[in-house]
Amino acid sequence: MVQQSAQAAPVRPAERVVPSVAQLVLVVLAAVLTIATAAFYIPRQITSDDFAGAPACISGARSDCITHTPVTMSLRGQSGTGGSAVQWVDVQGIGTGITQVNLHDAAAAWAQLQPGERGTALVWRGLVVALAFNSSALETPDWPDYRTMRVFWCFVPAVSLTVAGVLLWIVPRRPRHRGLVDLSAVCVLFAGLIYALIAMLVGRPAPLLLAPVCAGVAAVGLGGRHLTRLLWLRRMRRQTEALIAR
Repeated sequence: MVQQSAQAAPVRPAERVVPSVAQLVLVVLAAVLTIATAAFYIPRQITSDDFAGAPACISGARSDCITHTPVTMSLRGQSGTGGSAVQWVDVQGIGTGITQVNLHDAAAAWAQLQPGERGTALVWRGLVVALAFNSSALETPDWPDYRTMRVFWCFVPAVSLTVAGVLLWIVPRRPRHRGLVDLSAVCVLFAGLIYALIAMLVGRPAPLLLAPVCAGVAAVGLGGRHLTRLLWLRRMRRQTEALIAR
């Protein structure tokens, strides 16, 4: 009996990915944008977290607290027109004299204010972050979440673009895994864009929404990939049956 030695099947090495100059430039620009926006976003996000946990100022409280200052509205006005219009109010009670406070997206409540109306100003770290008159809460551009969102909408897509570019053009992968890696890159990119859009609509960074968004995009991507494969197999079957019928 002749014994044949079993030889292990050769393992194909991971495919070398040679990105073009344009692809490398795109990845580098995305990485630079990510680092640049992170330098602004991370401190502002920390500030937002500090504000969310800041207590009201009381006797003996730490200095990093929220002061509720009684104010009286003496005048309201508007600067600019159309989408660039900014509503503002003059209030008395913050320091000496009259303080002008710009408002953020508060046209409806601002229009109902009347001179002489009394309210409360929320002051944190020397900035007026909100005004409260009766049942209306008027936030200002210095509200920490608004300052964070100015950079957030750019930070998340930049991170997504960087990760997607690395997956598509930098990371080596085996030929049979190419489709899955490419799909992962596309899902990362779309998940970042959709998450940033939702956060902009909500007006707040919403970390709890990131997982459902990623899961939804992944489900749609995998479902689309599976459906495409089924349609391709169906077409190949029809072509095969047509050749046999001849």
